[in-house]
Amino acid sequence: MKQRTVTYILQAEAHSINALIQTEIKRELFSKKHNLSGEFSKEGGFYVFNTLSMVAVQPSLGPFVKLHVTVANSNREGTVCKLFLKRHNAMSYYIQLCFSAFFVVLTLGIAIYQLVLKGFAESTGFFLLPLFACFYLLIVEFLARSTVSGLVKRFERFMTKEGIIFKSVV
Repeated sequence: MKQRTVTYILQAEAHSINALIQTEIKRELFSKKHNLSGEFSKEGGFYVFNTLSMVAVQPSLGPFVKLHVTVANSNREGTVCKLFLKRHNAMSYYIQLCFSAFFVVLTLGIAIYQLVLKGFAESTGFFLLPLFACFYLLIVEFLARSTVSGLVKRFERFMTKEGIIFKSVV
């Protein structure tokens, strides 16, 4: 998912789609039909995210990334609507991003200090340290994109199982 928003045209009414999403979100963890967890958004629509993740950290800062789901009618009869799925970075993502930026600045500072102290010939290895922070940032971004991609695919399966006819808008 290279763009941040995915749009679908659905052959259904917007309020019925909202009702389906709302009932799935309100279900208890073990009685979910489509494994969609989330909360209501202040901007309208819903935030959908993974409830269980690979790593649990205390205190919990919530999900890593969320999928902002909004549905709007696109014709006057209400038989066709558009579904918008937009990536929303959560607090956990921003903390990981700040940690990696801090790590780059710290290791670059150490490398420059060693360059001034020992000279260029003996301190070139220290300039490889910021690369580890860049790799960490790439891993964080990969996890975020794969999570959002998985949520989009889960939503596609949800629409297919509910018998909703949809097509993606490019």
